[in-house]
Amino acid sequence: MFTGKSSEQVVVLGGTGKQGGEVVQELLERKKFNAAIITRNPESAKAKELLSKGVQVIKVDLDKVTTDELANVFQGSYGVFSVQEMGKNEVKQGIMVADACKKANVQHLVYSSVNAAEKAPNVPHFHSKYLIEQHIKQLNLPNFTILRPTCLMDNFDDPQMQPKYSSLMFLIKPTTKLQWIACKDIGIAANKAFEEPKKYAKKTVSLAGDNLTGTELAQVFSRVLGRDLKYKKMPSIILRLYSNEMYKMADFFEKTGYDTNIPEVKKEFPQLRTMEQWLKENEWDKKPPPKKSTCSIM
Repeated sequence: MFTGKSSEQVVVLGGTGKQGGEVVQELLERKKFNAAIITRNPESAKAKELLSKGVQVIKVDLDKVTTDELANVFQGSYGVFSVQEMGKNEVKQGIMVADACKKANVQHLVYSSVNAAEKAPNVPHFHSKYLIEQHIKQLNLPNFTILRPTCLMDNFDDPQMQPKYSSLMFLIKPTTKLQWIACKDIGIAANKAFEEPKKYAKKTVSLAGDNLTGTELAQVFSRVLGRDLKYKKMPSIILRLYSNEMYKMADFFEKTGYDTNIPEVKKEFPQLRTMEQWLKENEWDKKPPPKKSTCSIM
């Protein structure tokens, strides 16, 4: 098991989450770099699982650590994958990670932002990523790559987002197109950037594997699940009451939307999954149907 720092090490933030977790899995499979994660809870089941696979697990609470202390954690590592949870501390943490990479002379920072970040100043968790991007670009780091994923297919793993017996409800109108990306493909893109630093030096890479209307999304789920699902847009008033930030994001999807050139990006990353491929890979066709709902909205 790798337990020490190495120039061949990549430190992954969010290693127990969706995006960072896939970056770690790719590091383990490709075996070019040793993998390390930082986490506030090294005793979590996911952290222990990664430790058993040879991943170095380092206890760090980004809300309590200083830039100098984080730089000491990064010291001697080749690369850092940076992704933050949305929230009030996102910008502070994203900037601190970049500054710590500068102090530690990390050779390659890969930052996961969001597509069209500069076009959504009214969506807090989009604008925060744009601010972090701008900070990274002016730091004069040895090397950085900015990934700009679109809507995460993996969000459907959340029970609140999963389709009901006869309907699929989401934020957009039935005719509105929305681009999607699998977290597995973010992991592949991040590792490719680490492995080919000259090719991805100071580049911004948008990532999307599929582009579907709400109606088309329901049709894909219907084919894979083997039952007819009708698409329903979540009522705006309910969405606004639930989360004003999600309401603003839905408004962005309707009025502006993501702008990845999918045919072009698939020349670079031909493995990019469609929603149907992602569902089948994750065995959604084997999921038992939920109980029928008597709620008229569902």
